[in-house]
Amino acid sequence: MDLNERYLKGVSDLLWAMQTTDDDYLSVLTLQGRLAQAVADTQQYGSTETTRHEIAHVTMQLDRLCETFG
Repeated sequence: MDLNERYLKGVSDLLWAMQTTDDDYLSVLTLQGRLAQAVADTQQYGSTETTRHEIAHVTMQLDRLCETFG
């Protein structure tokens, strides 16, 4: 499992741990979609500065949400 797959698994695990009524649930769901799209673009077109930036930005936002959730 590569790093991007672990990121996707981590966000799935976070969503599983949350309640759909949690304030940040929709934010995490949106971030999951952005992350999945960036990972798919990386797999299809190769790693670019844009996809690396998007993945880093999304994972940073997810880290912040995890800190407040945990």
